[in-house]
Amino acid sequence: MSDVHAVAASNTQILSSLQPSLHVVVVGGTSGIGCGIALAYRKHCPDAHVTIIGRNQSAADEILSQLGSNGNFIRADVSLMSEIRRITKQINAVDVLVLSQGILTLTGRTPTKENIDD
Repeated sequence: MSDVHAVAASNTQILSSLQPSLHVVVVGGTSGIGCGIALAYRKHCPDAHVTIIGRNQSAADEILSQLGSNGNFIRADVSLMSEIRRITKQINAVDVLVLSQGILTLTGRTPTKENIDD
């Protein structure tokens, strides 16, 4: 088992090997784990361009204030294929893709507006 110092040293080595203008896309980046990942990239890779994708504009505005000038938000409901097609046309480069979107339903499967299981 690794100790915390070995893990920190390994993380430092990995971060130093990343290209300076990394393009990070975080789907589900307006809350929870996705938000944490977006902010961690800002902290550890300050030159990274971080795009968060989600549905909540007000949450995105708060996160964008912390991401600074390299932050971007695309409002989309990724449960819809039409929205996915739309946002892929807006993203020019991706080095890291984080898929952290989620939904919790207690009613079982429900179809989206496009008749696809949620």
